[in-house]
Amino acid sequence: GIRDIGVTGVQTCALPICTMRGPHYRGLDMSASKEFNLTEGIALRFRTEAFNITNTPTFANPSGDINSGSAGLITSTLSNANPRQIQGSLKFLF
Repeated sequence: GIRDIGVTGVQTCALPICTMRGPHYRGLDMSASKEFNLTEGIALRFRTEAFNITNTPTFANPSGDINSGSAGLITSTLSNANPRQIQGSLKFLF
């Protein structure tokens, strides 16, 4: 098939709109909490939160250089992508 890759400012593609799309961002965040009643009017609440729990990588945009052999290929991940993070808290309610 035809492998025309459009780059903004270069009109060499066979598509109606000459753009390249990058990969989607996927992330799964979760939280859970449990409240323990110690006495009447006094409680302890435990909460945990997890961000990017599946630790899914975030890929960079494809190469836009139509003169290279890696045109349209994704060759790296984003350096500012968030790794898995888990945090917990304990709250005393009175």
